[in-house]
Amino acid sequence: MEKVIALVWGPGDGESGDALRHQLLEDTLPRLHGAGARAATCNVHDSAAAAAPSPAPAPEGEAPHVAEVSMWLDCYERTAGIDQALADLKLVTASYLVVESLYDDYGTTPYAAPRDWPDGERSPGVLTVALIHRPEGLDYKEWIRLWHGTQSPVSGELQPRTRYVRNEVVRTLTEGAPEVDGIVEEGWPSVDHVAEVSMWLDCYERTAGIDEALADLKATTASYLVVESLYDDYGTTPYAAPRDWPDGERSPGVLTVALIHRPEGLDYREWITRWHGTQSPVSGELQPRTRYVRNEVVRALTDGAPEIDGIVEEGWPSAEYVADPKLFFNATNDEELGANVARMLDSVSACLDLGRLRSSTMSEYLVAPLD
Repeated sequence: MEKVIALVWGPGDGESGDALRHQLLEDTLPRLHGAGARAATCNVHDSAAAAAPSPAPAPEGEAPHVAEVSMWLDCYERTAGIDQALADLKLVTASYLVVESLYDDYGTTPYAAPRDWPDGERSPGVLTVALIHRPEGLDYKEWIRLWHGTQSPVSGELQPRTRYVRNEVVRTLTEGAPEVDGIVEEGWPSVDHVAEVSMWLDCYERTAGIDEALADLKATTASYLVVESLYDDYGTTPYAAPRDWPDGERSPGVLTVALIHRPEGLDYREWITRWHGTQSPVSGELQPRTRYVRNEVVRALTDGAPEIDGIVEEGWPSAEYVADPKLFFNATNDEELGANVARMLDSVSACLDLGRLRSSTMSEYLVAPLD
């Protein structure tokens, strides 16, 4: 049996995504089964997923991939009815023959229970689908070793994944299809930690209009009063020039936003000493950050808000720097990578409760007051 993934490119808004979802579930997938697919699944960027911003959005002028259809076939060449069903979507599609590794499934991590919902029903949480490429000049076997042997377990330790599927692309099946080396599916518990809005107020209690604006997002939100430390800004590290883009425009690279907790039993002052005095400079030495903002949480302002001790924003030159372990840890070879990872984990585990760490990759928009 062979797995084929069809990617679909489209507008990317929630409304068109809802229409696409309806067509996929009501028309396309039944036709795939009728055309010989032994199994089929679909992931689609609909309005339920639109609350989660893309961690690595398509460049300006390039349409985003808005759906992924996976199918398991006896033979990838017998796709006449399948090709027609995909063509009837009236969108750009491309199919890829892949080798699938189900690294984590629902129930195999602490962040989700085993699957108990029926076929055709939306899975809990949200899913990111990343199209990845092997770095130029990196040997194939070394790429697989870094991706499977290092990146997969490291990201599993540091991130709250509910599901993780690696699809290594064998070859494209559609003439003229974009070159892709891997298609990665990662499930997350919810959209609760997919956006962060920071604001500076004269008084935190005067938030009537602000609360209404956040409520209109129609997503779960929680507000926190914080003390901010701008440890590094654009232009203060070797990895980014000073900011020269206008307000409201997407910042270069990507941003990771981590929700952190003080380890149980660790004295507050000692926690600050380790976080600020040790972890901040160690991570600055070992990682290619473009920006680093520490937000120490004073208290939650929203009833029932999850307990958080700190919110950390870290900028990176590009999404590739987050995906490639050697780039992420400033390593030029395997020996250096191992040493840097070990040093980082020693530092992080001394000041953070890693079991409660939550981190998401986001796009950053710096917006000035509308004077």
